[in-house]
Amino acid sequence: MSDLTNVICGRGHAFATILAATVALAGAVGPVKREVTSPDAGMVPQPAAESSPMAELRRSDADLRLVLGRRIPGRSPEYEAQQIEIHRLTAGLLDFEEFSGRALAPHWSRLTPAQKNRFVSLLRTLIEKSYVPQINGDPRFRVTFEREEKTGTSARVFGVVTYEGRGIPTSYKVEYRLLYKGDHWAVYDIVTDGESLLENYRAQFDRVIRKQSFDGLLETMRRRAQCCGD
Repeated sequence: MSDLTNVICGRGHAFATILAATVALAGAVGPVKREVTSPDAGMVPQPAAESSPMAELRRSDADLRLVLGRRIPGRSPEYEAQQIEIHRLTAGLLDFEEFSGRALAPHWSRLTPAQKNRFVSLLRTLIEKSYVPQINGDPRFRVTFEREEKTGTSARVFGVVTYEGRGIPTSYKVEYRLLYKGDHWAVYDIVTDGESLLENYRAQFDRVIRKQSFDGLLETMRRRAQCCGD
């Protein structure tokens, strides 16, 4: 299960940097309660012509840095309030439902609503526990947005993520793939150096399901949720 652990917990891979930066872009849009459905179910409103996913990402970056910039001792009421705020911000931008449906294709359509909700909940927990601590108050992550492309309710935003570790800056070209969800743009995939985070997850999840079962995957994720970030 080491491959799945590396993908989920992000140990020693550039995806840890990229996804951490993306989680850090979760804007001040309140959490949206949505029923978990198939990825292509339903119709969504068209974005206004002036709607800019890149502008939303820039605003979100600034918003969360204000929250993460507050140095608060752990195990204090203020710290717990900060974590709740981070959770709220994360829920606003990274579309866990869309990501889950695409990452589990073609298994997703065969799952019950309860299984889908359980999977989305575990995935959200894993990402927050694995990646948010990496950028919690860490000014070494910087994102520079360069350009955007929009086609209907889909968009791509191109930029560069820079991380300075041990005094050595490392940069990655990154592409955020987004969908317009009613009133805001939501990220559902990240591509860096030609490698899709979504496809990486999909391959690992599919391998576990075929070797074990979907319930086996849930159990693996449940165990990882207990250890990630420790």
